[in-house]
Amino acid sequence: MSTRVLRRRSMRDLRDHAVRYAGSALLVLLGVFVATGMSAGNETALGTVLDNQEAAHVEDVSMTTSGPLDAQVLEALEHRGVQVERSDYLDVSGPGDSTSTGSPDSTVRVFQDRLEINTVTLDSGSLPQSSDEVVVEKLYAAAHRLDVGSSIELDGASYTVSGLGSTPDYSTVVSRASGVIADAETFGTAFVSPRGWQRLADGSRTPVSAYSFLLGDSGLSAEDLATEVAETSVKVAARSRQQPDAGDASDPASLADAAVSAVSVTSFLKQEDNPRIVAAADDLRLTTQTARLAGV
Repeated sequence: MSTRVLRRRSMRDLRDHAVRYAGSALLVLLGVFVATGMSAGNETALGTVLDNQEAAHVEDVSMTTSGPLDAQVLEALEHRGVQVERSDYLDVSGPGDSTSTGSPDSTVRVFQDRLEINTVTLDSGSLPQSSDEVVVEKLYAAAHRLDVGSSIELDGASYTVSGLGSTPDYSTVVSRASGVIADAETFGTAFVSPRGWQRLADGSRTPVSAYSFLLGDSGLSAEDLATEVAETSVKVAARSRQQPDAGDASDPASLADAAVSAVSVTSFLKQEDNPRIVAAADDLRLTTQTARLAGV
C-alpha cells in the first residue's frame, strides 16, 4: 500500500473521529492543568508551613523528665550553647463534644504561653494577659464553636478566649506523639498567662515536667542532650547530698547513691521523628510529588 493511500486514510480517520480526538486532547490538557495547579498550591502551602515553623522557632528536641530540672543542669546546657524553654503541661477537662449530647468531655492540654521556642502563632485575638484568659488552638476552637470573647470551662473554671492560634510542636494536634488521627472534638491545646498557669497548677494535680530545646551551635545530638541532662542531674544530686567535707561529688559511690534520687529523662523526641511537627509537611510533600507524577 502506497504512502499516499495511507495518508488519505489517516486524514479520513481524523475527520471522522475529530470530536473524539479533540475530547481526548482536552482531557489530557485539563489533567496537566489540574496536576500543575495542585502541585503549585501544595508547594505554596508547604512553604507557608515551613516558614511558620521557622518564625515560631520550632524545637529541635522535646523532653519530659521525672521532675523539674535543677537550675544548675539548665545553666550547664546553656553554657554549651543549648537554648532551653520549660514547657510543662496539664491535661484538663474541657467542653463536651459539640455534635452530640451526653458524650464525654473533651481534653485540653494547657501550657503556659511560650516566649522563645514553639511560640504561639495567632490567627485572631491576642495572647493571654490576665489569669482568666486563654488562647485556644484554632481547630479545637472551631470544633467547639469558640471565638475570641467566648467563655470556655477548663477543669471546672471559666476562662475567656483571648485569641485563636497554633504552635509548631502541635501542627498535628494529637495527645500522643504516636497518634495518627487528630480529633479536634476530643483533644486540643490551650495557652494561659503566667498568672493563669499559677492558678491552674495550684490544684491537686502535678504538671508533667517538659522542656523544649534548640541545639544551635552546641554540636550536641538529641541523644547527646539526653545523656548530658541525665549525667548532670546525677552529679548535681550527688553534690547536694554531700557534706562540705565529704569529698569528690564525682566519686562512683556518691554518683550511684545520687542516681536513685536524681531527676531522670522519661522521654525525648527529635524534631524529625515527631509526627506532631512533621506529619503536615510530609503530607504536603507527598501530595506535591503525586501531583507532579500525574501531570507527567
